[in-house]
Amino acid sequence: MITIQGLPEFKRSLRLLKTEIKGRTEIRLSALAGVFMDKVMELVPVDTGRLKNSIGMRREGRNKIVVEAKAPYAGFVEYGTRPHIIRPRRKKVLRFEVDGKVVFATRVYHPGTSPKPYWRPSLHHTAEALPKIFDIWEVIE
Repeated sequence: MITIQGLPEFKRSLRLLKTEIKGRTEIRLSALAGVFMDKVMELVPVDTGRLKNSIGMRREGRNKIVVEAKAPYAGFVEYGTRPHIIRPRRKKVLRFEVDGKVVFATRVYHPGTSPKPYWRPSLHHTAEALPKIFDIWEVIE
């Protein structure tokens, strides 16, 4: 018969280590999300401020943090748009100003917009910070 001495203490130590690693992981996850959020807020183009004000961060459970831009046009800013036609949705004509004069039109030929990336560069910046934030050897020590 083989007897292993100290097995209960060893199991208890492993449980404590697992709890410690989880706690440190949550802290590091929050730090990582913070790095991403800070960079997004730094790079987001600002015209009216609506897009920037729509960006937020929330925690979903212990191991998930969501950073999102809720402005419906956030993707169009990031990736740009192709030339397209704008037509009225609720009225019969569009109303807008050109050089201080009110103009009415049934459609407008929009030339498209160039991309103004803020999300992807922030993601790359955060990926570079990942090894520093999640130093596995520091977690185990």
